Amino acid sequence: MTEEERVLHILAEGKITAEEADQLLAALARDAETPLAAPEPPADLRRRFRWWGYLPLLPGLPLLVVGVLWLQSTFTSGRYLLFALAWLPFALGLWLTWVGLNNQRLTWVFVDVRPEAESGGPRRILFGFPLPLRLLGWGLRRFNARIPAHRRDAGQEILRALQTTLTHQNPLLVQVDDGGARVHVYIG
Repeated sequence: MTEEERVLHILAEGKITAEEADQLLAALARDAETPLAAPEPPADLRRRFRWWGYLPLLPGLPLLVVGVLWLQSTFTSGRYLLFALAWLPFALGLWLTWVGLNNQRLTWVFVDVRPEAESGGPRRILFGFPLPLRLLGWGLRRFNARIPAHRRDAGQEILRALQTTLTHQNPLLVQVDDGGARVHVYIG
């Protein structure tokens, strides 16, 4: 469905007026005439951040091993309360190991902040985290009845757009250069 068809569909549902639909269609026509040049991500950007996905393996694998050993020893000794508690490090280690091994399929957000050199603060702030699109989709479906209809539809559209357009080959890159300070946000 094209953008124009979406506007007409929303108009047909009565969510917007004819004047608002006309304004949206005019804005879409203007945007189509003057395409914006998207910034090109640096070639090494994804490669630079690739190792971040493996960081959950550092605590994940030891927690998994400790959890398995703890489960085995408490079960054989008959200490069932400790056996129940041993599932916590096992489950956390299993989840961290899964995140570390599946990092290439997950959508990640990386933020690289380089303040001005004269600011006296840190020279660079760099962090990243996985963007849980599937978990957000599950939450939208699960709590569908508690979300107002207009917000629910907008949330589902945004989530669907993110899931279909963001890939490692086609990331979203926001670059802000304010004199000496630079901020790069990479989602993909």
